[in-house]
Amino acid sequence: MLATTTLRHPQSSQRRTKIRKEEGSAINHAVRLIYAICGLAGSPTLIEEIRAELRADKVRAAIRNRDTGPVFDWLMSALSYQGISDQDADEYMEKHGRARSRQIKHGLDRGVSCPKLKSYWHFHDCRYDKISCTCAEPDHIGRCPVPKHDLRNGRLNQTAYSLFLFIRDVADGDLVGWIDRQLHEANDPPGADRLARMRAVGQNASKPD
Repeated sequence: MLATTTLRHPQSSQRRTKIRKEEGSAINHAVRLIYAICGLAGSPTLIEEIRAELRADKVRAAIRNRDTGPVFDWLMSALSYQGISDQDADEYMEKHGRARSRQIKHGLDRGVSCPKLKSYWHFHDCRYDKISCTCAEPDHIGRCPVPKHDLRNGRLNQTAYSLFLFIRDVADGDLVGWIDRQLHEANDPPGADRLARMRAVGQNASKPD
């Protein structure tokens, strides 16, 4: 019985080696290009900076301890950077202060006449505007705590009170626990429709019972 031998063309092997080298070179080029773009577009140490900021503001400890106050303060600080450069936002907050949970709680605990501040759902369509000093309930604006915070614009004042009322009325004062419950409900039971259920939970989260 004659043995059969497969002949390999030397050019064929060389061609495959060349292709592999070209593919490796293309991947390396793509990695270098993406790395350069990311370096130009943002800080290469962004995650480390965020972690350091969270430690400095004691947010990670607050999350572990279910202490909503520091979490609220950090969220409002983060929201204050929208629509403006980070430097300008920092300078404004350094000069004029920030909306803090304890300040808002103190203002509401003193008693308010505005029906918009009755609950999270009543606060909808507040329409407070800092420049014109107007709102949806102008008869109460003189005694309203919302304008008392010298934030960059009225939208931030509305955001601060809306978030505070959401945490108080919807999350029952425990924002971290509320988020945990939403994630648990959306993933129980696990299945192919999990993403759809998560969307439904998010859409229904702020609706009154």
